[in-house]
Amino acid sequence: MSEFKGSTYESTLDLDRLSNNLQRVYVVMSDGQWHTHEDLEKVGGLRWSARVRDLRGSEWGPLEDEAERVSGGVWRYRLVLESITPHIHDKIMNRSPDRTSATERDERLKLARRKIEAMSDDELREFIESSEDPPDPEDFFDLFSE
Repeated sequence: MSEFKGSTYESTLDLDRLSNNLQRVYVVMSDGQWHTHEDLEKVGGLRWSARVRDLRGSEWGPLEDEAERVSGGVWRYRLVLESITPHIHDKIMNRSPDRTSATERDERLKLARRKIEAMSDDELREFIESSEDPPDPEDFFDLFSE
């Protein structure tokens, strides 16, 4: 699985530049405020919208964003802050995307869900209380992969 998509993408030539642009778009948008395409182009380059799409994908996100028409063909965008988890923040800031496919990730989620359902209330409460606030779903993956 590739960190970025595109027929001309070559990791050795493009990864640093694109992940840097993605990181800058994320940092600007992580304030939860509305941003115009001019704001995002300044930090993410001409292909800033591709970086926003990357944030929506499973390799770097998935993050949720909102778009709102300002007037005519002018739009503004913002991240939904509730979609940012510590795991997503870390992989963007460390430029370390998930390299598991969506199918593999779905299987991991199903396994974690089954194991959570099998936990007693006390075990689940203990796990949640020992986690950072708020608990990240990735913590469950780590717990069950041991």
